[in-house]
This record gives sequence, C-alpha cells and structure tokens, in this order.
Amino acid sequence: MHTTKNQIQQIQREGVEIGKYAGLICSRLALLLCLLFLILPMRPTSIYLFALTALFPWIFTNILEGKKPESQKIYLSFCAKKYSFSPSRYLAEKCSGTILIICLIAWQVSASRSSSLEEIWKMAPAFCLLAYCLCRLVSTLIFRRKIRKDFFDLKLLDH
Repeated sequence: MHTTKNQIQQIQREGVEIGKYAGLICSRLALLLCLLFLILPMRPTSIYLFALTALFPWIFTNILEGKKPESQKIYLSFCAKKYSFSPSRYLAEKCSGTILIICLIAWQVSASRSSSLEEIWKMAPAFCLLAYCLCRLVSTLIFRRKIRKDFFDLKLLDH
C-alpha cells in the first residue's frame, strides 16, 4: 500500500482532531461534575450552565448532521469509531467549548460583583473555568499521545 504525502498529512490531521475531540469530551464531563456540585449553592446560574453543557453539543450536532452530508473521507475510521468521532461532532464540541468558556467568564464577572454571595462562592466560576481548561489541555495531550502510540507507531504510514 502506497500512501501519498497528502494522505499522510490528512491522517496526521485526523489523529490530532480525534485527540482534541476526546479532550473536549473529557473536559466537558469534568465541567459537568463541577457544576453538579454547584447546583444548590449557586443556583440558578449553575443550573443553566449545567443544561447548556449537557445539551448544547448534542443539539448542535443534530443540527449540523441534518444540514449537510459528511462527504469527507476519514482515513482513521477505526480510530474515529473508537472515539465516536465525526467532523460535525468535533465542530459541535469545539463551538460549545468556546461558548462555555465565554459563559464561565461572564459568570465569574457577575459573581465577583455580587454582594449576596459568600467570598468562597465568588471564586467557584473561576475554579470551574480553571478545571475545564486544565482538563481540556491535559486530556487532549494524553489522547493525542495515546492515538499516536496506538495507531501511528504501528507503522501504518510506511510506504
């Protein structure tokens, strides 16, 4: 099997995107866990963010998959299947991650100005943002390394 330079670049890009997608999923789950603990002391904002975190990627993925058929060939289909990756799911997770970061920053700004919250709760949105970003970074690096180890070290790209 002869692999062209463009195919090798596409395969490597897919490996990176699948790793990022898996990292986004892990960080979203970590944020859901943080928000779950904040539902009682910091409602209603934490409830709204919990619902947004849980539902937005699913809704946005359904909208994207209904709009356009995915015609792009995925070379790492076995890896994509393992992580439930598709370009529309990746785009939905990426967009929801950006929206979540913006919402967490806005929540932190409003919580720090609130006089009704105790000092410890004023830092909770910042902690959630920090946990989300750290989990996203670390899990993305771990998954990218795992994908590289599992699929690329097998010399799948040899000519």
